[in-house]
Amino acid sequence: MTGASLAAPTGLSGTHANSDGSAGRAFRSRLVQLIVMAGVLYNAALAVVNGHVTALSGMHVVAAEGLIAMAGLGLIVLNYRSLRNLRAAALFLFASLMLFLWVSFVNETIDPKFFRDFLLIVIFFLLGGLIEREHIVSTFRWLAVVTFGFLILEAFFTDMYADFFLPASYYENTRGIEPLGDDELFRNSLSFEGRITFGLFDMHRLSSLFLEPLSLANFALVTALLMVTFWKDLRWYDRILLALFIVMTIFGTNSRTAASLLPLFALGYFLFPLAPRFSNLAYMPLILAISILAFHDPSHTGILQEDNLKERIAHNAWFMTEMEFPALYGAQLDRWTTALDSGYAYVIFTQTIFGFLALWLFVSLAVPQNSKPGKRLAHGMTIFMFSGLVAGAAVFTIKVAAPLWLLAGWLSQHRLGEEADAPPERN
Repeated sequence: MTGASLAAPTGLSGTHANSDGSAGRAFRSRLVQLIVMAGVLYNAALAVVNGHVTALSGMHVVAAEGLIAMAGLGLIVLNYRSLRNLRAAALFLFASLMLFLWVSFVNETIDPKFFRDFLLIVIFFLLGGLIEREHIVSTFRWLAVVTFGFLILEAFFTDMYADFFLPASYYENTRGIEPLGDDELFRNSLSFEGRITFGLFDMHRLSSLFLEPLSLANFALVTALLMVTFWKDLRWYDRILLALFIVMTIFGTNSRTAASLLPLFALGYFLFPLAPRFSNLAYMPLILAISILAFHDPSHTGILQEDNLKERIAHNAWFMTEMEFPALYGAQLDRWTTALDSGYAYVIFTQTIFGFLALWLFVSLAVPQNSKPGKRLAHGMTIFMFSGLVAGAAVFTIKVAAPLWLLAGWLSQHRLGEEADAPPERN
């Protein structure tokens, strides 16, 4: 065993099966693994169908994601007795539902998407309590393997990749996003103006099975959080594989946020456990204050003029300083489409200021901070979420939310001891 094991009530470190039965728990855990992988990869499967079988629409995407969410909810309902520490998730879900109904009432319209943003967090957070220890890392391992394989295919056989997935056609048919010229790649993959480049891949921004580079870069950061949280328990080949995947993905996507946060997470492996418990509550106000005080531009018009980091932070600062009072209580829902490049404003427009505060508290407090892994994930996840929201709302996509909240949910359900530095022993 590396580090202290989990507390006995979790039933994971004992040698006898608990009341669920070891076979039943293993099967349930595999189902969770399949649901998470489906959430991450279903867009790639739909893109193949769209390109080679029949044209799809946005409703097909909604239906597919809805089926995945329903499968997760069904599994949670059938196994709720195996879950503990449900109060925080239940309160967050209840608050989200009440605010969704309030915003719908005030604006005389109903759009399930806004409730869906927070619902996915709760679903995968609770699914994290139903997955076995050996399947946490293997989920990330297999996602990294298949994603890395298609990353290499895209890098060296771009035409083959583009002809197989036809990302531009998929996003045009299902999201209404027009292609950039006649190129078959998604238009965000072709955007380089004002962007850093590492020079490793002298080509477009790579997307692999995620079909667009932003979610791929975010998944690389979530994988980095896994490594920072459970480093001592990872096998040597997992360390090499996941580290290689993370670095190559950040090089391939030319992600500014990922390139900035990865060294911070690595340093946080040593520093986060030293921080006072719940000090991560300060990150959101600090990030917001810095974006406003250091990047606010009085001449900004509310429209992105350039795709660079400074402009995006200034864009977020403009929204937060120019926001009108009715928006705080959900009376300006119609403005949400203008705030897609400012996640802070997007959440307030769609969830009210109270929903934003609920998100801040849940992200900051959902993971118990009574262990080193808990502190590492709680701090890293808070930084990841509220740094990502500066430039948009991509952290709410199921491709990112599924693996992130699965990891958070596992730590929430399986409390580690005060001195623990790793999850339970390997098989």
